[in-house]
Amino acid sequence: MLDTEFGGMCEALADLAALADRPDVAALARRFLHHRLLGPLLAREDRLTGLHANTQIAKAAGYQRLGEVEQDEALLGAARFFWESVVRHRTYSIGGNSVSEHFPPVTDATGALTSPEGPESCNTTNMLKLSRALWCSSGDVEALDHYERATLNHVLSSQRPGGGLVYFTPLRPDHYRVCSSAQRCFWCCVGTGLENHTKYGELVWARHGDDVLLNLGIASRLDDAERGLVLEQTTTATDDGPLRVEVLAAPSEPVGVAVRRPSWVAGSVDVELNGLPVPADTVLVGTTAYLRVERTWSPGDVLTVRLPRAVTVEAMPGDPRWVSFVRGPVVLAARTSQDDLDGLVAGDARMGHVAAGPLRPLVGTPVVVGDPLSRAREDTDGRVVLDVHERGGAGRLVLEPFAFLHDARYSLYLPSVPGDGDVEALLAELATLDAAAARSERTLDAVAAGQQQPEVDHGFRGGASTPGFEDGRWWRTTTDWFSYELTTGGAPRPRLVVTYLPGGAPTEVTADGVVVLTLDGGAPGAGPVEADVVLELTRDTVTVGLQVPGEGPSVRVVGCRLERHLT
Repeated sequence: MLDTEFGGMCEALADLAALADRPDVAALARRFLHHRLLGPLLAREDRLTGLHANTQIAKAAGYQRLGEVEQDEALLGAARFFWESVVRHRTYSIGGNSVSEHFPPVTDATGALTSPEGPESCNTTNMLKLSRALWCSSGDVEALDHYERATLNHVLSSQRPGGGLVYFTPLRPDHYRVCSSAQRCFWCCVGTGLENHTKYGELVWARHGDDVLLNLGIASRLDDAERGLVLEQTTTATDDGPLRVEVLAAPSEPVGVAVRRPSWVAGSVDVELNGLPVPADTVLVGTTAYLRVERTWSPGDVLTVRLPRAVTVEAMPGDPRWVSFVRGPVVLAARTSQDDLDGLVAGDARMGHVAAGPLRPLVGTPVVVGDPLSRAREDTDGRVVLDVHERGGAGRLVLEPFAFLHDARYSLYLPSVPGDGDVEALLAELATLDAAAARSERTLDAVAAGQQQPEVDHGFRGGASTPGFEDGRWWRTTTDWFSYELTTGGAPRPRLVVTYLPGGAPTEVTADGVVVLTLDGGAPGAGPVEADVVLELTRDTVTVGLQVPGEGPSVRVVGCRLERHLT
């Protein structure tokens, strides 16, 4: 069971143990410590590549909570190392992570650039939970920085104005997001979405000693009834203006109000009270810096903090040649078109949460030539404009806050090369990726063997079989049998393609119980091999099975797919 997505059982039981003062419940929480993940984390080893991301994030949140309840420094250290591994090496500029729900290799961005299944909203929900716990326990500025970035960009962007919640946020250039419909979709990211958009107030305000801390620029009201203090923040950091805090009620004694000085601030910060400069002390809570003003406040007082921001550039994990532009805490993107937004509002199809419209060729992506930062500028309207190289020569893109870019195709990351002479080599690489994508366009259905969610989505069944991961690939092998349900979409005579790694016993491939292929075990160590056969089908689904007629184990199956048969 611990190999599955068992949710936050460790965390929930740790909470219950603390609330009820029940050591026996804490002991039960320990039964949910998955040592296949925990062991490497305790040794400070990142073995996350290939794992189902959100399954592991929920486990790590449990390690943090149980560590707090039992004051277990080893568990707390494991949770912290997991967070560092994900945020520092596996998180994209919007604050989300994963490709097709799994952690890709840290040195390869191919999946992020080609897949329509980018960061999953659920993952960010649970990373926010872990970040919040880390900050509350230590005042860690890095945790608060991540919380702000992910909240103001990934979470905020995942709700469509007028209704609808997003599952995957593609990072593939010139692609788009799909949102749910109220009565026909209840994906996991709808469930966490219902939580996300009621929790913007969490962590905005905090208390440290007798001081009130303002952590995040999110319009909100603090009602501290115990002290008779009511503060209202009327601005949000996604706006360009200063943070503005109005005092609606105040006690008769002095109160310290400390406003976070974000890591992204570019230049000196001005603090004003009722329109006039006021001195502010710089204080640290943990490693988080604040600008503190202490006084006897009066109703109607307005504290204004001007936080200058600048455009910065962030490289994509796995390939520093692809860059994203950020202004202060706000991630920017280029709106590309509103064409071919197939399934923009999803129905109840099994894979309706994936943007299945045409994949635009990567070779058509605008290229930033030279220093990316020098190519971005703010125009007279305050917009960020980016000079790029396009097929027809010089071009210009207007970048806008990604959180408010809806119902359109977009590009979050763009390729960058040092000079004009490097453009052709880059385009040749992109053309190679496009050729592989052309084949995927013919795909009717596909399952990645050994990966949790794709196998669940395709009705996995089987006898004695095990998954594995090697050289960036998941696979499944068996000493008995296993099978998947694939759909044809009504296409006549589809081609079944099985990808496998040589080494193992001869393995039979069946379609609805009839043997249609035999996979030769071959010599181990060679790269992936493909075997295919055209199926004569009269229905829209087919059960594809793999079995060992003799002694196993079978070959290591990487995946199965159905393609349109081109004659």
